[in-house]
Amino acid sequence: MSVCCFIGKSRCSFSEEDIKRLKDTIEDLIHQGVDTFYNGKKGDFDCECAKAVYDLKKKYNFIRNIKVIAYYSFKKEEGAIDYLFDESYYPSLEKVPYRYRYIERNKWMIRNSDFLICRVSSLGSSCGIKEYAQRRENITIIDI
Repeated sequence: MSVCCFIGKSRCSFSEEDIKRLKDTIEDLIHQGVDTFYNGKKGDFDCECAKAVYDLKKKYNFIRNIKVIAYYSFKKEEGAIDYLFDESYYPSLEKVPYRYRYIERNKWMIRNSDFLICRVSSLGSSCGIKEYAQRRENITIIDI
């Protein structure tokens, strides 16, 4: 099966139309064979994507919503939206300097995904991550 990840602005708003378009896009990908969704859980865009996948799990119970964390902690850190995820995954980032771990985590998600759903502006680290994805040949980028 295939994997999709989400990269987007940490602060953004969604209209009802935006949410519908996001869910329709995710559902289309499920019909194309995507069964796993990676989410960095870092801001408004990630939260809306996690909610959309969670809602679609009611119809497609085989899909997985995975929170990919940038920092490993022995403490159990529960956030307000953690119930939306089936599991957490930590790509081995111990050797990456602390302040670069979000970027490296996002690059890991892109390297391990077939699709990227993104919502980025021309500024910020999410724009740089989208450019990183554009240089890769094995990923389809979908702008929302």
